[in-house]
Amino acid sequence: MKELKEIDCNCNDCKFLIRDSNRFNQSKEFQKNMQLDEFENKKAKLDIQVNEAYRKNEIEGGFSMEQMYRKMKFQFNAKDYCLISFGFCDKKNIDVSFIPNNCQLSTQECFEIRT
Repeated sequence: MKELKEIDCNCNDCKFLIRDSNRFNQSKEFQKNMQLDEFENKKAKLDIQVNEAYRKNEIEGGFSMEQMYRKMKFQFNAKDYCLISFGFCDKKNIDVSFIPNNCQLSTQECFEIRT
């Protein structure tokens, strides 16, 4: 496992990384708000479809969609969307962003594995 980390040269495993939880939390909140907007848009479209079905006297279809509408609950999916991590490189004196467990070719000259 250590060999793979040395090949990947990911900032996540570098001894010069100072994590920035504030930027991570801001990114997470931004992504949560985007997911919430998307959810609310889907729910609003379904509401329009329900009303349209009832207007057309399609009671069974309208009722079925209304049941789905009522069951819809927002759940933030952090696992798939909060992949980017943030920090500060103490060696280069720069802010960094990275996706853990991915190869970073740009850090091969400065990377030193955390022990």
